[in-house]
Amino acid sequence: MSFDTLARRGVKVLQRAPCVLVDPNLKLVFQHRAGYSTLQPMAPGQLPKYKPFLPQVHGVLYLVNKEDMRKLQKREGGYNLTEVEVETYDGWRAKAQTFVSSSLALLHGEVTPTEKYMRVLREGAADNYLDPLYQAWLSSIDTVPSAGLPPAYFDTPAKYIAYCFLCIVGLVVVGFFSQQ
Repeated sequence: MSFDTLARRGVKVLQRAPCVLVDPNLKLVFQHRAGYSTLQPMAPGQLPKYKPFLPQVHGVLYLVNKEDMRKLQKREGGYNLTEVEVETYDGWRAKAQTFVSSSLALLHGEVTPTEKYMRVLREGAADNYLDPLYQAWLSSIDTVPSAGLPPAYFDTPAKYIAYCFLCIVGLVVVGFFSQQ
């Protein structure tokens, strides 16, 4: 998430540092509802759709207060907080929390991210001085227009649960009125 996005959401960043995920088996994939990214564990040798130029996922370690973290949790629908270990570019290791897709918001496979989303990722990477090779990888990823996404971008388990819920409600309503 970019520093500007956090500021627009009313989140005050107390400190920030570029970092990498310590676990080399966690990969950034575009498999969250609407083409957003998430982290997925992958077996050694297994690669995501967009093969990274570097072996580890890069990002930014932000220090925020608890109230601001709650604000972020409310805004990040379909994600769960997950603890990961990161190492800053200057060698400091820390436990951090990151947003990872819940199983209900996970698509069946990776999709091409939207132009708008990739612009935010690229700007955040540049603003936080992430490794130039990582930025080049982000720039190499194809995008699709942000408007008019096909149904595959919303084909998550949550969609089917919602459909089932609506069917059950419909049956209850029909049953209620047929008894009148």
